Amino acid sequence: MKIVRPAICLMMVLGCGSSRDFGAERAATPQEQAAAQAAEQSAAALTAPNIDADAFGAMAGRLFGMAGATDITLSFGPVAFGACATVNRDRVDFDCATVGFSLQGFASRTVAGDARSWNVDLTMTTSGAWGSSAAEVTLHLSGDVMVSNGVIDGSLALDTTAHVEANGQARDAALHASVSYNQVTFDAAQSCATSGNIVFELESQSTEKSISRALRFSFTGCHTMTVAASS
Repeated sequence: MKIVRPAICLMMVLGCGSSRDFGAERAATPQEQAAAQAAEQSAAALTAPNIDADAFGAMAGRLFGMAGATDITLSFGPVAFGACATVNRDRVDFDCATVGFSLQGFASRTVAGDARSWNVDLTMTTSGAWGSSAAEVTLHLSGDVMVSNGVIDGSLALDTTAHVEANGQARDAALHASVSYNQVTFDAAQSCATSGNIVFELESQSTEKSISRALRFSFTGCHTMTVAASS
């Protein structure tokens, strides 16, 4: 079996700031729209009738991407997660390993009528070196989500640690993020949320800066939303 190793791009950039006190609703910026689409893509995997190994394999990296301009940006190239997954009717197990990359864990669901109760526990590690620089990043995604009659409730938590060595200096970063689905109605035909809200919270600490922020995406139609940021 051939597994394509993800490309690693680690950049030290700063940005972003979180409590549950949100400001006024406003239009989403292009970056925020991209973050909302990442959350919707994860929702699509949770609501689909059949388990998509590639969608679940990419979920940790996709939710990490919602962090936007944090201390570390991690981008993945194409990865054939299905080649290293065991898929059953209600469960997918990953045992992926290649040079500089691994994905271990599972996503499983319990089905009762129209309700699907998901449990996710995935750990991804990626590392690489270029020139005099090197980096290792570990992402742990876990959580429980309920889908009933196309309505999603629950949350996923992502814990990330990173160690970067560049230009003779070492930098460490830790990130905790959560995505909460609150009565999100998902239109499977159009693959989009149409009502409810998704709250994304981020706590990040690095050698240079600490970040705390939260965003609430409120959906009023397919690909139509407003955003409220933490004050």
